[in-house]
Amino acid sequence: MATIKKDTMHVPRRLKQYAAQCLAELFGTFWLVLLGDLAVAQAKFSKSLVPDVLGPNLSFATGVYVALMVAGPISG
Repeated sequence: MATIKKDTMHVPRRLKQYAAQCLAELFGTFWLVLLGDLAVAQAKFSKSLVPDVLGPNLSFATGVYVALMVAGPISG
């Protein structure tokens, strides 16, 4: 009867990789939401007569870029 050899060294390495990918996605999403929502709040509560749409758009674009730079090398 043949026995199946279990590769015990490979499992912890994959778990560390998955944990790193999850944390990278978490931090990337955090920065995206934080930067975007701060700009929306600033545009909402400012006393400007002209509505500011460029600020939140650029802020969300910057948030996407920061999220990509934070999570990109780790999670792909």
